[in-house]
Amino acid sequence: VIFLSGYPYEIIKKQDVLEQIGTYIQKPISPDILLNKIREVLREDI
Repeated sequence: VIFLSGYPYEIIKKQDVLEQIGTYIQKPISPDILLNKIREVLREDI
């Protein structure tokens, strides 16, 4: 799971949801970085 949010990491961390989700990415994000993160997560699941 990739969790994409416009909220800062510190706010998400305070909500204790990071342990429940897979990967956190803060917006805005470039298409290249997003694609690399998707590839990384897919490799983890194999």
